[in-house]
Amino acid sequence: MPGDYVMIAVIDTGAGMTPDVLARAFDPFFTTKEVGKGTGLGLAMVFGFAKQSGGHAEISSVVGEGTTVRLFLPRFVGARAPPIETVPAGPARGSGTVLVVEDEAEVRDVAGAVLRDLGYRVLEAADGPAALRMMSHDSEAVDVALIDVVAPITRWQGTMIEIGFEPLARPTARGAFGRPRLAANAP
Repeated sequence: MPGDYVMIAVIDTGAGMTPDVLARAFDPFFTTKEVGKGTGLGLAMVFGFAKQSGGHAEISSVVGEGTTVRLFLPRFVGARAPPIETVPAGPARGSGTVLVVEDEAEVRDVAGAVLRDLGYRVLEAADGPAALRMMSHDSEAVDVALIDVVAPITRWQGTMIEIGFEPLARPTARGAFGRPRLAANAP
């Protein structure tokens, strides 16, 4: 890409990537790690950030020698814009109970914290069996279940439907199930 860029490079001396892995390295959710050890979002997010910023990213790698990731961001030339005075808007407030099912504790903790900050009551489960145990006591208490669809827990999707939930959206990295009254308003 022609133009003036600032380049940031991250270089490692690790195992490197084979050509087939290198070709997919920026693909969302692509990972060479076992389930629960990585989401495959890191390099995809770097690539997306670069594109949204008007720049680009590239990777070079040699098996046995390591990998270099280069991020090219457009160079800014000119005067700084004066600060814009804004009135902060409060966050949208939610209501209801959300069941977060995620096998990675850090991801589950962050999702739960964000949802609580938005006003939701949150139940957390590390896997499908734990979630189903929670719901067997009072499935009516849960309005929406947010589920990690790339983890092995997705095998219990049919059970969610059996206990009265419907898919709210086509799954990507997370599946969402809700009561029929919510499903009717989903995108």
